[in-house]
Amino acid sequence: MYRPPDCGSGCSLATVVTVYGDLDASTLPEFCRVLDGALSTSYHGVVVDLSAAEFISISAAGELAGARKRADCYHLDLRLVTCSRGAERTLSVTGVRPLFRHHDSLKSALGERDPSAKVTRRTNISGRTQTLPFAV
Repeated sequence: MYRPPDCGSGCSLATVVTVYGDLDASTLPEFCRVLDGALSTSYHGVVVDLSAAEFISISAAGELAGARKRADCYHLDLRLVTCSRGAERTLSVTGVRPLFRHHDSLKSALGERDPSAKVTRRTNISGRTQTLPFAV
């Protein structure tokens, strides 16, 4: 049974995972690791920002569907930010699109919950450059 982490132990209120470039077989293992970590340490929810993703594989869409189920079991909010046609097409074709509300910006995804919400942790996934976790 899932219990939200104690915020005194370094958990975050909102976690943003940003994907740059291609989310394919070469970046999927890292994406899964980062997304699982975000779901297990975020107190309220996770936003996956796909606005800079140029390509999303079918396997990645399947991972997002699985993450949606895990987030629901954990009573966490999981949101997607998409604005690229490629990402939207993959999510639609695989049937994953209806599992998420549409957000076309990170501000929209975060502001819907609370206009004064702050990102407390952000992680980047990129097929082009080294992945660097950083705090905002």
